[in-house]
Amino acid sequence: MRSRPAALAEPRGRLRLCVCPGCGFLFNSAFDPARIRMDTDLEETQGFSPTFVRFHEALAADLVRRHRLRGRRIVEIGCGKGEFLALLARMAMGSGHGFDPAFVPGRAGPGQDRIRVEPILFGSAEADRVRGDLFVCKMTLEHIQYPPDFLDLIGRAARASGNAPLVLMVPETLVILDRLQVWDLYYEHCSNFTPGSLARLFRAHGLAPTVLRTAFDGHYLIIEAMPDAAGAITALDLPEEKPQQVVDAARRFGDAARLRLDGWRDRMERWGQAGRKVVLWGSGSRATALANMVGLDDRVQAVVDINPHRRGSYVAGTGHPVVGPADLAEIRPDVVVVMNPVYRDEIAALLRQQGLSPVLEAV
Repeated sequence: MRSRPAALAEPRGRLRLCVCPGCGFLFNSAFDPARIRMDTDLEETQGFSPTFVRFHEALAADLVRRHRLRGRRIVEIGCGKGEFLALLARMAMGSGHGFDPAFVPGRAGPGQDRIRVEPILFGSAEADRVRGDLFVCKMTLEHIQYPPDFLDLIGRAARASGNAPLVLMVPETLVILDRLQVWDLYYEHCSNFTPGSLARLFRAHGLAPTVLRTAFDGHYLIIEAMPDAAGAITALDLPEEKPQQVVDAARRFGDAARLRLDGWRDRMERWGQAGRKVVLWGSGSRATALANMVGLDDRVQAVVDINPHRRGSYVAGTGHPVVGPADLAEIRPDVVVVMNPVYRDEIAALLRQQGLSPVLEAV
């Protein structure tokens, strides 16, 4: 949010997480799509982090090699600012066609001359007219209230493209439940998938999974599939949990989530009483969720982010200012709460560059 009053006035939604005992799918039964805004104000990119860039580059190189994409056309649905699509097109020496209402021209980086992005949602008309040699959909399906309908659209486009392969990436919800990562649940993610529920969804819609794996320290779930026009979907030896395992994990999470949040409230309170300056590192969805669920108020001085497009903004709901790493020389925090442990080494290096040595606490 670009002003503190706007951040404080931002409407809130309710999370009522439910699980289906038949397939293991988790969803927010209180979700109202009318509350969601998808436009160029959405600053979702993680592309300013060297750690994340290395992950993207390795993922893109693997896809280009295994799917023989040299000179081919890649379609990405929910491409954000277009960085990954441009990276794929550049590595493949091919072309890319993307869809995302949050796209901003000129932000895709190297390879952007090889891509074309339409700033719209992917719908039925797009499924009928768009063709490609690989269909990619990263961190988008979890935003869709009715995933089967959306998956049917992508499958339709892939079949019309000569049974082109599909690659989808979503948050890994079983890891969220098992690790008690309460701050990884937020309103925009109305649909939540585990390995088994995602694979079952694909098979139910005529898509045969060929790859099912986790990535980025288990945070992401990646599935690859091929359309099977004959409908003869064969069960594959994939690491899929049974629906009852998800139900059990959800029950344990429901019992322990409040205690986890209470623990962070107590920790913040102790730091405040001791006069310690605290900042969160990472102003994305995790920080927004933690700040609002715990109710941080003035116990946190600021939220840090290396994305320059986020600096000068404010966390929705709480109004905490978003600052850059260089601003910490003035704040001089005693404690830095690392919102994603994957970035811990990167954050530590940036702090050393500022001559700072606060305590790092990972959520």
